[in-house]
Amino acid sequence: MEREDVLEECLDRYPQFREELEPLLEVAVRISAARRDVRPSPLFLIELKKQLNQTETKGGDPYRGAE
Repeated sequence: MEREDVLEECLDRYPQFREELEPLLEVAVRISAARRDVRPSPLFLIELKKQLNQTETKGGDPYRGAE
């Protein structure tokens, strides 16, 4: 099923909200499609690994900081 079909199906299911939903759903579809093309750079991955290794060495939680 194509994205446009899903969008139309949703809009048909809630016709009373069509005017409000249509622009929001179109943005959601575009964001979803663009998100698949995003890839972290090699430099980002290297820096991330360094930071995770440092946190692991210190025994801290990467989300709460070292204790």
